[in-house]
Amino acid sequence: MYELKWNSDHPGHVVFLLDLSGSMELNNKINYVIDAVQDSIENLLTHCRNDKGLPAERVSVSVYGYNYRIVELWKNYSVKQMAIAMIEAEDAGKKIFDSNGNAKPEFQTCMKMAFEEAKRDVELWIKSQRGRSDMPSPIVINVTDGYPYEGENYNEDQVYADTLKAAQELMKVTTPDGNVRLLNIHHDPSTNDPTLTFPYSRPQIDKNMQFLFQASSLLTEKMAVAANKMGFPEAREGSRAMISNANKPSIVTQFLNWGSSQGVKPEADAY
Repeated sequence: MYELKWNSDHPGHVVFLLDLSGSMELNNKINYVIDAVQDSIENLLTHCRNDKGLPAERVSVSVYGYNYRIVELWKNYSVKQMAIAMIEAEDAGKKIFDSNGNAKPEFQTCMKMAFEEAKRDVELWIKSQRGRSDMPSPIVINVTDGYPYEGENYNEDQVYADTLKAAQELMKVTTPDGNVRLLNIHHDPSTNDPTLTFPYSRPQIDKNMQFLFQASSLLTEKMAVAANKMGFPEAREGSRAMISNANKPSIVTQFLNWGSSQGVKPEADAY
């Protein structure tokens, strides 16, 4: 399980889910999340070149924002499309996503819709692989500054339950290489609460942490070792792929770089 590494014969697929609720405007959270995602994509692209330095189609990426609706930022972008988007943003002196435009924070945190959209996305990607046995399992990374919230007219417990069900349905989507891996990071630069990193046991008190724990995939031994190398010594086999109360932008960047590079070969292939 989770043995296949990406190459041009069996490319991988990564989905980023970005919380675009109104609270993301506070403390410049939206911009440092965009920076972290951009850094992760740049990191991915460095592993998508052949021995001649030319782009190699080893991974595709989708990016969706969510608040009261789903915002399609990138859908199944190829390596070539990602590289062009990065160059165009750099030439224009802009970020790849615009916090005042297509990635503007507003309103609620309808996370259930995001997990449902990710499920549709990965199922379409799996279908596009035409039943190949050498298909790496997709990776979904959810970045949020809060927890499910659909408005004061909705029952909070029901919203949590429905959102958790959507996350679990996403994690049930399977490939010959294993189920979809769902990774979650909750960040809040203003919090003084302790950061919970790759927990092994279900939190006993905090309802929000319990939700995130149950909505995150289990780490395999190899995933844990990779997390250790990325600066997360707490990670071990059987831990949950989640962080709660991350209060530094660098933690978000580390987590995204770790999560999005799960399919990268230690040494890139030459095709």
